[in-house]
Amino acid sequence: MSRRDGILALFDASGFGLEVGPSYNPLLPKSEGFRVETIDYADQAELQRKYAANPTVDASRIEPVDYVSDGRPMRQVIGEEGRYDFILASHVIEHTPDMIGFLRDCESLLKPDGVLVLAVPDKRCCFDVFQRLTSTGEVLDAHRLGRTRPSFGSIFDAVAYGAKQDGAPGWPKGSTGDRQLVHSVEQAGFVARQSEETGRYTDVHVWRFVPSSFELILHDLHAIGAIGLRLDTLQSSDEMLAVLSRSGRGSARSRTELLAAALEEHAYEHVAPLAEQLAAERAHPAIERERDHLAALLADAQAQTERIDAELRAAREEIDALRSSTSWKVTSPLRAVRGLIGN
Repeated sequence: MSRRDGILALFDASGFGLEVGPSYNPLLPKSEGFRVETIDYADQAELQRKYAANPTVDASRIEPVDYVSDGRPMRQVIGEEGRYDFILASHVIEHTPDMIGFLRDCESLLKPDGVLVLAVPDKRCCFDVFQRLTSTGEVLDAHRLGRTRPSFGSIFDAVAYGAKQDGAPGWPKGSTGDRQLVHSVEQAGFVARQSEETGRYTDVHVWRFVPSSFELILHDLHAIGAIGLRLDTLQSSDEMLAVLSRSGRGSARSRTELLAAALEEHAYEHVAPLAEQLAAERAHPAIERERDHLAALLADAQAQTERIDAELRAAREEIDALRSSTSWKVTSPLRAVRGLIGN
């Protein structure tokens, strides 16, 4: 099943919807009959100019943009609440400076029974691999501060800790390879300062998740009334696919269980390569020969121990038989006299 088919299997795409940030690769193209509107950071002409010289992009797939984001909340740009049956946002939420504001915007734009469908990167499978997990408190702080752009620290971290594996920015879950940082710390400082001094918007991943940490944040935000949407479905492969709604089931696990699972998922990324390395070392022919040699020595030692134990048991049995014998008692005085004569 393709990535797109996997996403479409999660919800009913026959209604009227909104695709957020499709850029050059819409998952629900209008040209294929999907009844959707789109919102993006630029209009169709600007997007086509941006990607015209990129050999990996088919600029002809870029479709007309219905709403161009201008920094205001989406509900203000679109201007009508309760408009959509569904909203699809693929690899968008991790970029939003105010995650709570984004989720609230989506909630206000959905019909009462509408669904929000998210494709979210798993930090273990992309250039965020060396970064720490986002906490609910950080998401709350960003909302209370009214963030409309990534912070200085978010930009610095994105550049300073950005990595590739075997030269690629993303990879399948559980795979290993040569991981290298892409930029120097000096470059990170320069980019963050330039963004601050020029006021230029620098697009980075502000938030980073593994499946259980993402589920925990959504649980926490709903529990304290920060958002009205609840998690309904969460699937995980190389990325996370989530469906949220007002009537979502929420999490079936406790906060403690989610925290423990998030730590395990996060640690796995760093433990798995070590485990594979250890397995490879254990399978080395020289180690196998040494293991066989040691096993043979151990077997020989065990055989010798068993033989000695058998001889000791036989000796004890013979001594016990002599001590219990009546002839031994009768001849005891004679043996004593014999001993005296012999002396």
